[in-house]
Amino acid sequence: MMRRAVDCSCGHHLEADDNDELFVALRAHADVSHPEMTDDEIRAIIKSSARDAG
Repeated sequence: MMRRAVDCSCGHHLEADDNDELFVALRAHADVSHPEMTDDEIRAIIKSSARDAG
């Protein structure tokens, strides 16, 4: 199964098995590093920037 990946604007790289798990990982990262980030913003980042990770 192809994993999904996204790079946060702060440079943090995240990978997960699918976009739902990627959301959970990015939400956890945002809670610590970007507490002002909303769920809608996270979904928009995943929609526009998530890619398959080899």
